[in-house]
Amino acid sequence: GEAATVFELTTIAFPRSANAFDSLADAYEAQGNLAAAFASVNAALALQPDNKSFKKRAGDLLQKLN
Repeated sequence: GEAATVFELTTIAFPRSANAFDSLADAYEAQGNLAAAFASVNAALALQPDNKSFKKRAGDLLQKLN
């Protein structure tokens, strides 16, 4: 959808913004694309490896994928 497109562009414009990748994950999850949401959260986590919220979200999405 449009939200995913906007956040995809945001991650291109701000590739070091963990929040941009987290927002993109929100958009993908809203679309039902859990694999893409998981990948986006992992990108956010790579930028902020100590972020507990991103760690929890990645774990939650992984459970939904299995």
